[in-house]
Amino acid sequence: MKVEIKNEWVDKLKERVESTSEFENVEEYVNYILEQIVGRLKEEAEEQDNSDDEEISEKLRDLGYT
Repeated sequence: MKVEIKNEWVDKLKERVESTSEFENVEEYVNYILEQIVGRLKEEAEEQDNSDDEEISEKLRDLGYT
């Protein structure tokens, strides 16, 4: 799959890759960034689900169902 990235971002990504030994190329760095973002989004979704479950349980308790 190919993704187009604005030249200004490509330049910034290249600078970051060149300034560190963590990543061998821009593609590796972009994949790392995406993994981090998707991981955070997944955590946030799980936290929201847990919050929703707690809210439902509280409402049921208030109604005398638990």
